[in-house]
Amino acid sequence: MKKTVIVGSGIAGLMSALVLVEKGHKNITIIEKENELGGLLRKFDYGEYGIFDYGMHNILETGIEDLDTMIYDLLKNDEWHILEKEKRDLAGLFFNGRLQLNSPYIDLRFTKNYTEYINSFFTKSLITSKDIDSYKNCSDYLKERYGELISNDVVTKVLSKLYKKNISELDVMSTLITPLDRMILLDANYMDEINKSEVLRSVLAYPEQRKLNQGLSSGKRALYPKGYGIYRVVDAIIEKLEARGVEFLLNTKVDTLDVINSSIEKVTLDNNTHINAKKIIWTGDISALLPLLKSVDRKDYSFDKKPKTVVVSLLIDKKLKLEDLYYIYCYEESLSTFRVTAYYNYCDAAKTKDGYLISVDMLIYDEKFSNEMLSEMAIKELKYMKLLGEDSNVIFSKAEVLAAGFPMPTVKNMNTYDKIRNEIDSLSIKNLEKIGILSEKNLFFQTDVLIDLYDKLSIGIN
Repeated sequence: MKKTVIVGSGIAGLMSALVLVEKGHKNITIIEKENELGGLLRKFDYGEYGIFDYGMHNILETGIEDLDTMIYDLLKNDEWHILEKEKRDLAGLFFNGRLQLNSPYIDLRFTKNYTEYINSFFTKSLITSKDIDSYKNCSDYLKERYGELISNDVVTKVLSKLYKKNISELDVMSTLITPLDRMILLDANYMDEINKSEVLRSVLAYPEQRKLNQGLSSGKRALYPKGYGIYRVVDAIIEKLEARGVEFLLNTKVDTLDVINSSIEKVTLDNNTHINAKKIIWTGDISALLPLLKSVDRKDYSFDKKPKTVVVSLLIDKKLKLEDLYYIYCYEESLSTFRVTAYYNYCDAAKTKDGYLISVDMLIYDEKFSNEMLSEMAIKELKYMKLLGEDSNVIFSKAEVLAAGFPMPTVKNMNTYDKIRNEIDSLSIKNLEKIGILSEKNLFFQTDVLIDLYDKLSIGIN
C-alpha cells in the first residue's frame, strides 16, 4: 500500500494532515524525530507549578474561509478566546532603558536626538515600494528606508543585540522577524494625515496601538484557547487525525529516499523499515531534505550559527508591570532577554491559585551557562527592566533550551536556503511537496505558512 508521508509534526505537518483528511485523503503517516508531536506548540508540564507554552503563540485568521473553519472547529466556540480589533496583539518593548507600552514599534519621540531623527528622515530617506528582494543586505534597505542617522543610531543597535552581526551581513528579513519595518516619529494628530498616504503609512507607525483606526488594520482576528495552552490546539488536531486513521511514528527519522524516474518510490526509516510512497510532504528544515535527494558537498551549504533559544517559564505571585500588554520585545543591548510574555493578559486561565504564569525568551550566544544560571539571569533581567516589582516573589522558574528556535537571517543563510530550494526544485520530483518555514523564499510567519500549505495541498494532491 502506498502512503502519503508527512515529515515533521509541527503546526505545518499537523495542519497539512488535517487539510488532507478533511478533503477525503487516507493512508497518511506522520514521521517525527522527537518523542512528542506539536513542535513549538507543545507544552512544558511542570506538575504542581503549571503547564506553560513555549513563549507567545496564538493563531491568526488566514482569510481563507475553508481553512479558518477547520481551525475554528478544532475547539468548541465557547472554548476560544477571540482577540480582535485593538486587543488582537497588544505588545510593547524595552529599549534604551525605557519600557514602552504604546506600541511594539520603536518610538523615537522620546529620544534625545529626536529633532535630528525627524530632519534626517524627511531629508535623507528614500521611501519606495521596491520589493525587499531588490536589496542585497539589511544595511542598504535601512539607509534607504529611514536615512543613515536612524539606521546607524537606532536599528543597527537593535539588530546587533539580536544577531551579533554587522547589518551589512544581515538579510532584510531580520527587520521583519521583529517589528523593525516601521518607526514611530510623529504624534497621532500628524499621523491621521500621514496615514492617508499608503507609502508613508508603510514606514511610519501609529503612536498608540489601542487607538489605531481599525479601518487601517487587516481586520483579522487571533485565536487562543480559553483553557490556557496552545497545546490544546495540537491535541485537538491529533484527536481528529487519529479518528481518521492517520499513523504517527515518533522518535523516527528518514534515513533514505529512493528516487526513481523523478518520483520518490520508497522511504527508508532509521529503524530500517520502509514505506512505499504515494506523496512526500516535507515540513522540516529543507537543508536536511536535499542530502536525501542527491549527494551534496556540505561545504557548499554551510550556515552562520544560530543563537540558542532559551525559554524560562516562571510562576510569580504578582503581575508584571506591563499593564494590559501580552508581551514585550527587549532590545536592550546589555540583556539576553528577547521577549517577555504575560500569558494572563490574554488568557484568564493563566492565573493559578498560587500566582501568574509568564515566560522570558532569551537568545544565548555563550555556551557556558547552565539552565540554573539562565533562570537566574532571566529573573535578574526582569528586575533590571522593573517588570518584576521589589515586593514580587518568584515561586517557580525553569529554563529550557529549545531544539529549534530563533533564526539567524544573515545574507549567507538566506542565500544558502535559496541555493537549496533551487537545487531541490531542479530535480523536478513529481510527488514531493515542501512546506513550512523557508520552504519558499521569505516564508517565515505561521499564518503565511498555513496559507501556503493550504494552497499547495488543495491543488497539488491527487
